[in-house]
Amino acid sequence: MIEKIHIAALRNSEFSQFINDVLSIVGKHTPAALQVEKQANQLRRVIKEADALFKVKTGFKGTEKLAELDQRRDKTISGLTQIANGMTNHPKKAMAQHAETLYKHLKRYGGGAVARENYAAETAIIKSILKDWAAQADLKAAIKALGLEEWQMALESENNAFNEQYLLRNTEMSDASPDTLRTKRLEAAEAYINLQKHINARFILEDGAEPFGKAVKEVNALIGQYTNLLASRKGRSDAGEEEEEEADVAQETTAAE
Repeated sequence: MIEKIHIAALRNSEFSQFINDVLSIVGKHTPAALQVEKQANQLRRVIKEADALFKVKTGFKGTEKLAELDQRRDKTISGLTQIANGMTNHPKKAMAQHAETLYKHLKRYGGGAVARENYAAETAIIKSILKDWAAQADLKAAIKALGLEEWQMALESENNAFNEQYLLRNTEMSDASPDTLRTKRLEAAEAYINLQKHINARFILEDGAEPFGKAVKEVNALIGQYTNLLASRKGRSDAGEEEEEEADVAQETTAAE
């Protein structure tokens, strides 16, 4: 009998690899011989669709450009904060006061820490900063007195460029929304369970004869590897040593039976 695996606990990449490994084992012993052609074909179709969504989610072709644009605006907002802070010590009192006005304003939004915000939050914060600079007389005066107009224009340009690329990514990823991924992953889990049940039924009817015996043994060895992986991860998590990773979607499937 094929053993249980807590398939819902697998991360997306692990889930995909596990399903494809199972299909490889089934293919090795031939679906026709195992009498599961229909079930194997169904699982292969669904996991192929799921894999396509996983790749869209993690492999956006503009990721490097997005990171580069983010780094540019990070440097600019951090540089502006450092300049304003440094010029609060300007020997001319008027210049120091302008710097103090600008620095306090930037600090109100987080100062250099703005660069550590997530993509969407940083975009919104920078937009608010620029809006204030355009609307408030004291901030306008401070920017002009400190000669930071070029920095202001650069920050606006970089933030707009980043947002355009970010929206482009969102458009490309729209078909790979968490709900879509979750639905497709659940569908794949159900197809796997269906395949598992059919193999188990044939295994019992054939009293473990080949090719059922070897196929079940190999699938169980694979399940053992993933079960050990999950146990190791749980141990690290319980000990507070688990590395932070992007959360996968679709952790709602039940353990395969």
